[in-house]
Amino acid sequence: SAGDSITYTCNPGYTMHGSATITCLTGDSRVWSGAPPTCSADCGADWTDLTGAVLSPNFPHSYPASRTCVYTVTVPPGMVIGLTVDVFTTEQGYDVLEIRDGGGSSSTMIGRYSGSGLSANDVIQSTSNQMWLKFTTDGSNQMQGFRIYYDSSSVDLRTCDDPGTPSYSTRVVTGFS
Repeated sequence: SAGDSITYTCNPGYTMHGSATITCLTGDSRVWSGAPPTCSADCGADWTDLTGAVLSPNFPHSYPASRTCVYTVTVPPGMVIGLTVDVFTTEQGYDVLEIRDGGGSSSTMIGRYSGSGLSANDVIQSTSNQMWLKFTTDGSNQMQGFRIYYDSSSVDLRTCDDPGTPSYSTRVVTGFS
């Protein structure tokens, strides 16, 4: 009835295009204030939720040719990120997902993956609160791509236990209390 509204959310990894909420308008005919939004797997995204998904463009359909897509996942300081592979199928040697431990292209390389180089339930763990992923495709043989879920967990920020001093040695300690 008039005044009712519907609010939409996209599944993890998908980006909403359009208004999240539409309302039934008053008047002689009942019409909505706008069209429902669409949800799509875009080429690149910056994710800041504690859990979510990274999807190749157009997932679950074939990704497009000749693309470079950059994704970042950032969680609060004091947390780390775990990626869990659900689906991974790209053209071997030509369509490559690069994963780095940190927020940019110069961060520590974790790996470069293509073909079936990642399997369902493979887990990739960061040592920082950011991960950077770049998916590059060539001009031929588009495939389904990937769906990789991520979650975050707290890092234990305790100091290290005293490792002791080996026999017949001395040590210089810096910052250890």
